[in-house]
Amino acid sequence: MTRALIVDDEAPARRMVADALERSGADVGVVGECANGLEAVEAVLEAGASGAPIGLLFLDVQMPGLTGFEVLSDLEGRDVALPSVVFSTAFDQFAVRAFEVAAVDYLLKPFTQARFDEALGRALEAAPERVVEVVRQASTYPARLLVEDGGVFVPVAVQDVIWAEAAGDYTQLHTHGRTYLASQGIGALSERLDPARFARVHRSTVVALDALRALERDNSGGFLARLVDGSTVRVSRTYADTIRDMMA
Repeated sequence: MTRALIVDDEAPARRMVADALERSGADVGVVGECANGLEAVEAVLEAGASGAPIGLLFLDVQMPGLTGFEVLSDLEGRDVALPSVVFSTAFDQFAVRAFEVAAVDYLLKPFTQARFDEALGRALEAAPERVVEVVRQASTYPARLLVEDGGVFVPVAVQDVIWAEAAGDYTQLHTHGRTYLASQGIGALSERLDPARFARVHRSTVVALDALRALERDNSGGFLARLVDGSTVRVSRTYADTIRDMMA
């Protein structure tokens, strides 16, 4: 059985999560509820010290004492395995940051049972050791990006992104067989990606270096880059020498 802790400063919100867990039928047991971030840190540490660690943390963002993000920051520096984390909040503006700190999912209250079950499934599949590793990496470059899919925000692993292109104030992310819409512009997005893995090839295009299969000269001093998914994108003259050197 997975041991779950529910953290929210509002009792009705904690009850909503507990009821959804019960209806899900999953092998998850609620071992405690906390009304603020300080209580949450203490509960996770005590559970870890007892040999029965918390495996799943439902965490509000805005709370007295410590915010949900501060709870995770505090726990990261402790000798304890970080649980799989699902943020549950009424505020959508923190979603991008939630995935940057390796949250498994981000539930907007009020949520449907189907949406809760989807988040729970992701959380139960996540290994706590992997979550800890991603959190430690997140301070430099995010392991996942928040994107929209059919009106629902979902995380996309950065390692799955083949290329990205500007779409007005947004960015389209291309993975194998799927295209997603990220909420950031291409400039802001490119600054968040690891330059050892991604490169700007045009003012409106970023590509994953591992996805490059060939460069063909065009008639303007640039190249046409052929990618693993069959796409062809233009490498402008501004970026041509840099990309050619990267592939040398």
